[in-house]
Amino acid sequence: MALVSPHGIPERMLIFGNPGSGKTYGAISIAKTLMQMGSPAKFHVLDSDMGAWGLMTNSDVGLGPHLNLFQAMVWEDYTAGLKSIIKVAKAGDWVVVDRIDEAWKEVAGYYIRKVYKKDPDEWFLEWQVQSGGKGKGNPLFDAYQTGINPLYFAWEKALLRLPCNIIVVAGAAEVISEGRMADRDETKNLFWGGVKAQGQRGMPHRYHTILFTNQKRGEWQVTTVRERDQARRWMDHEKVVDLGKQYLVATAGWRVSANAA
Repeated sequence: MALVSPHGIPERMLIFGNPGSGKTYGAISIAKTLMQMGSPAKFHVLDSDMGAWGLMTNSDVGLGPHLNLFQAMVWEDYTAGLKSIIKVAKAGDWVVVDRIDEAWKEVAGYYIRKVYKKDPDEWFLEWQVQSGGKGKGNPLFDAYQTGINPLYFAWEKALLRLPCNIIVVAGAAEVISEGRMADRDETKNLFWGGVKAQGQRGMPHRYHTILFTNQKRGEWQVTTVRERDQARRWMDHEKVVDLGKQYLVATAGWRVSANAA
């Protein structure tokens, strides 16, 4: 018996929140729930800090044999890890990128190292010195259009082409409503709560389900920001007890099946 989806479309989830808000815990909770219910699915994880996911290799819920863990610290790690995952991932598996906003940061660093032959921090410091400490805007504006965005889009497109369920995890930032750095209307409308996911600007629009995690008075909470299926239950600052059951079962309608492979 295993927990299976009644839908023909794989899950495409974005979980975002501030540090310590339980976003990685939420993704791990989904993995634990599936393992406890006897799922044969594998979890292929691109992890930027080798923290909580690394502890799961010896988990008492049996996730270890189902966990394919890749450390991703620089852009080359993200690309090599995804290539390895593409070779082995199957329909019904889960691919987790924890965190996808770090991938977005690292692709810019990769571009600077390749084009300018310098460490990214050193390059930005030199730019500030040359501008007399008055550097404004983004010195990589043109590079984003011609090099950085295409590199990132190719990588994320390969991720989203996988026949697997996908969870991406990201940090959070305040939505900027006014001024020169104001967010676009589509971002303001999507993140109606005033807090947005960090990362490439259009990234959140490519995921069907968006969950915001936060911590209040020592309690982890989850709120639905976007849901592809309007018939699904929306969570509103709901206490996180077991996000696997709260989301997969109570929200997305996954059910126990005796016929799962």
